[in-house]
Amino acid sequence: MSVAAAAGCGGSSSEGGNATATGEPKTGGTVRAALGGDPQTLDMSMAGGLTRITMQHVFESLFALDAQLRPQPMLADSYTVSDDGLTYTIKLRTGVKFHDGSTMTATDVKASFDRWIAVSPNSKNVKGNVKSSEAIDDSTFVITLNSVRSTLISDLAWIQGPFVIIPASLATSAGTKPIAPDRIVGTGPYKLESYNPGRNLTLARFDGYQRRTENSSGRAGAKHAYLDKIVYSFVTDSQQRLNGLKTNQYDWVQTVDADQLQSLANDRSFVVEPATDRNLNVVFLNGAEGSVFHSLQARQAVNAAIDKPAIAKAMFGPENLWSPLTGALVSPSVPDVHSEAGLNLWSEQNTEKAKSLLAAGLNRPIKILTTKTYPYMYQWAVAVQGQLSAIGVKADIEVLDYPSMVGKAVDDPKSWDMMTTYTLASFGNVAQVEWFNGSLAPYGAFPTQEYKAGVNDLLAKYVVAKDQTTARQYVDQLQQLFYDTMPALVLGEVSDVNPHSKKLVLGTSYTNIFWNASLRG
Repeated sequence: MSVAAAAGCGGSSSEGGNATATGEPKTGGTVRAALGGDPQTLDMSMAGGLTRITMQHVFESLFALDAQLRPQPMLADSYTVSDDGLTYTIKLRTGVKFHDGSTMTATDVKASFDRWIAVSPNSKNVKGNVKSSEAIDDSTFVITLNSVRSTLISDLAWIQGPFVIIPASLATSAGTKPIAPDRIVGTGPYKLESYNPGRNLTLARFDGYQRRTENSSGRAGAKHAYLDKIVYSFVTDSQQRLNGLKTNQYDWVQTVDADQLQSLANDRSFVVEPATDRNLNVVFLNGAEGSVFHSLQARQAVNAAIDKPAIAKAMFGPENLWSPLTGALVSPSVPDVHSEAGLNLWSEQNTEKAKSLLAAGLNRPIKILTTKTYPYMYQWAVAVQGQLSAIGVKADIEVLDYPSMVGKAVDDPKSWDMMTTYTLASFGNVAQVEWFNGSLAPYGAFPTQEYKAGVNDLLAKYVVAKDQTTARQYVDQLQQLFYDTMPALVLGEVSDVNPHSKKLVLGTSYTNIFWNASLRG
């Protein structure tokens, strides 16, 4: 599931490394990282942020997004497209090894692709365009479409519920169930050494890794495994994570309370820098039948009731992390996909309108699902509860760990009306945006058939657009449809921050990636 969960993609202009006095990064050492919770599943194609943060080091795709969010070959060597735009012939890199020592072939790629189409929430959008897949020989994989999809290569590089390559035997045996932790096998620079549910997860350098030779850019290019190991401890309490960082128990921690960031930033022992990627802080409005927010009036009302700038100033941390505040679904750092359409509706705050609209359809307290795995999500829930109370609306809060919250949202849709989370805000194309690609449907985020039909119609036109000018109009129309329908309360965009010790030097512009990272001294 893509909701949210943590950190995302983005666009930076350069990538760095940890240079020693000789100009070369130091090899060796173990990074001790404190993660906000237990991923609970390690199958990257079927899970969200906590899984992606860890397992992005283990699994790889045919293509990866560079710093400008353009797809570049990763396990692929090259590709061609037929004149009619329906046949993609992908040549694979040869000699690539899986962690079990076997060599990757097109048979593995086909089995992985077929499974991805079946299990990933983010493949729904692609599935309808695919006619067939075929392994022509050991190094040639072919995808045949039944209709043009100009975004296909970008889709294959996407990072949420990604198309990762695993051995064919594993893809077949796992089927539509999550891959068991003791069977995790990928091609990445690190391999899974151990997983102790509720406690920790350890990755170890894969000595057989075959990296690309191009310069690192975004998630593309060369990946160096300078570190011996990466140990993720699951620490749900943000104060405990912070204390562990300050006492040298951890080298890196995932997200601390916003009010703690500034004091950390003032301490020269730590690095507190925003990643170039941004996330969209949102409150899901359950559009399923039975929820108060099945009503468009109620969704419009809560949008009018909530003071987004006040929440941002109080809870999003230092202003440089979230200013300028915007409700755009895609960050301004991705100009081809960013839109200003509908933002007049997002910025509307009208307490009297909210009172009248909510009073028309509200006959019980609103139920808010939230989590302290990401402490700020709980803080948003409390803020929304307070602002609703100010207009006479009672809201009850239920706190769960993040995976349990997500599970309850899907499995028990009648148990909640609002859920705090976030989605990504940087995408290679608009068909990847969760509000449009179908991945959020289980959370009531497609509140009407009209919305779903409208999205599908616009996406169908977008993916066959001949040029950016033509595609642009559909980007704007999609965001306008979102705000006309209001499937979620958008609080605003914010940069991701994961504080770390100064002795740990990250090698990319993403603050949760440890390939190309190394330790000083």
